Amino acid sequence: MSDSANRLLDDPPDVERASTPREPAPRSPGTLEKPKRSSFSFIASIRSSFTVAGKDIRSIPRYKSSKLRRLLWEFLASITIVSLLIALFFLTFRVNLQSTDPCGPDGDFRLKTDQDDYFIYNSNLWALSGFFEVTLGWGEFDFTTAKLIDVAWDLVIGRGGQAIMSLIAWRVFTEYLEVSLATKPATYTTVWLLRFHQDTSVLSSIRLFSQFFRRGLASKLAMWIMALTLSFILAFPTIAGSMTGYTAFNDLYITSSDDRLFPFNSVRPIAYVVHDGDRTANFTKDYIVPWRSGITYARSGRKMMFWDFCFGYNETWYDGTCDLQRNVSYYIQQYGFNSPGNERTRSGDNMTEFCGETIDGPPLNISAYYLPDDFYWRSNSSKNATIKTNPYPDRTKMLFTVDNDMYNLTQLFDNGVCQPAKDKDAVQRYQWGFSFLQLYIVTILLLLWSLALVALWKTSHDMLKLNHRETTSQDWKGLLDLTDKIRMQVDQAGIDIDSLSDKQLEYEIQEVLQGGSISSPQLPKGYFNVCRWLWRKKWWFILVILTLVLFVSEHQRPRVPSTPATLGPELQRNILQFALPYTAICLSAAFAFGSSLLQKVVVFVLACGLCIPLFFYETSFRDFVLPGTFFGFFLAFGIGSTKGSRFVLFSVPFLCNYIVIFVLHFHSIAVQPTFNYTIELYDDI
Repeated sequence: MSDSANRLLDDPPDVERASTPREPAPRSPGTLEKPKRSSFSFIASIRSSFTVAGKDIRSIPRYKSSKLRRLLWEFLASITIVSLLIALFFLTFRVNLQSTDPCGPDGDFRLKTDQDDYFIYNSNLWALSGFFEVTLGWGEFDFTTAKLIDVAWDLVIGRGGQAIMSLIAWRVFTEYLEVSLATKPATYTTVWLLRFHQDTSVLSSIRLFSQFFRRGLASKLAMWIMALTLSFILAFPTIAGSMTGYTAFNDLYITSSDDRLFPFNSVRPIAYVVHDGDRTANFTKDYIVPWRSGITYARSGRKMMFWDFCFGYNETWYDGTCDLQRNVSYYIQQYGFNSPGNERTRSGDNMTEFCGETIDGPPLNISAYYLPDDFYWRSNSSKNATIKTNPYPDRTKMLFTVDNDMYNLTQLFDNGVCQPAKDKDAVQRYQWGFSFLQLYIVTILLLLWSLALVALWKTSHDMLKLNHRETTSQDWKGLLDLTDKIRMQVDQAGIDIDSLSDKQLEYEIQEVLQGGSISSPQLPKGYFNVCRWLWRKKWWFILVILTLVLFVSEHQRPRVPSTPATLGPELQRNILQFALPYTAICLSAAFAFGSSLLQKVVVFVLACGLCIPLFFYETSFRDFVLPGTFFGFFLAFGIGSTKGSRFVLFSVPFLCNYIVIFVLHFHSIAVQPTFNYTIELYDDI
């Protein structure tokens, strides 16, 4: 068996001993160390690293079942912690904190506008008032489906999650108990509850906590971790059920002057009002011209964000919903707004042309209230245009039309009402979802719970492995050993168990034996120091954390612009947002993988070169690099026996994933169709 395999099967490679002097670790030929001889080149060290990594991979089939289980648990723990970190960053930075739904979860109408004409739900997800409300809801379900989803969540996630968490926690507690007994004896009840009973119930937890006060374990921090994790496990089904729920799905309506309800999507902002439209053949008196004709939606494709308006004329993508608005814009450019009824045209002719129709008499009397774009008041098709600036820029004067009634912003909001949404069969619809605040808090608690158990398990497991000790049997053999020790101590104390009842025996054990004393032989090779281990791995942890933060923050960085008008300033801002975090990641990688100065420089340069294509990737392509990245981290931590081996085990899956995404990205660019975006721009008149 190879030396690397022996190291993997015996002592952990990075163990620190607290009670013995630190000895220099043996140098492996595969370790990326500073060369002692000039003939030992960088290429030779890379070749040696691949050799050791190959031996580490080939040694996996010879692992004991306990080692394979350990790798599996480490993999699952890594996936869990990374997933929770991503979820936490996503909830912090990616969730829209102000919903675009104007109907609140309690059925209240909460709508306002911002400075960009966005109509947003006037409620902050961080507000304490929404702690028990479904503020992150999805879907449109009938009552039975919504109830079924909620019950399935409580059963699978609530109860099932509690069972899985209990299994993990008791396994960790058992290993720590073995370490603690080698340092400080524990009572009979403590050993019984932690090693054999393992019941996640209120009564068992109270009994265990009381034993901690009577005679604690070796570490007070470990006892606090046990107490808090058990309390969280006990409360988890209630917490999981509390943070979810279903609420009636509401649609927004506007009440008209005759008390009829109109859907909010029938509301139209007013661009113009042709007061004497009855002078034409196709219009009526006080004819209302909206921002855009027909059913309009936001250009982003999401309803309820803002009303679409006309902003240009595209001959390639002709849109007839702006024909009327364009004709009115041409007309007012020639004849102006609010023309008096007895005024002639500038040319002196007593006729005008409107929408292809010649109209006798003075110009039409057309007024406006708020014009969102210069499309409505200037055009390069008007030869005699006189309007140079927007005459109606005040957004607060915006008017809307509902069933031929006109509303200002205040009236629109005052007449809004939320009504339960029903489908064509008159079935009430529901949304199912989460309370954002509770989901955020639970994510943090789960992350802290996972980190605490991983730290406790790492300390206990590696300490036992260092001393070549297994955990005591939790089955019949272990139970018989425990009863033999109890019988021996009871006999030595002169307690006749045959003549005592259970209550009397309990009293004698507590008073005479002080709860009993169970211990195990001391650990001959000292103790594993997790703080020193973390310090030695600091660059790896910094690299992992920076990678997570970077890939989440990259969602906030806009895509590299391609239009010449915005390329300059936008490109500078993109480069600044890109360069700083990626430079930090490359430096962390250099210190994590390299030993000598030359190796650090080479790794840094290579990492920078690999990061350059990521600058041009879309967010989805950058995210697809994550699987290879974190799988490489796991292989490097899990089976890498030397620094060089870890470098190879990380690089191979990462580069494979990287190359695949690189090819797919450029393939998507090659097959992307090219459109003609020639849009008629309006020149200054």
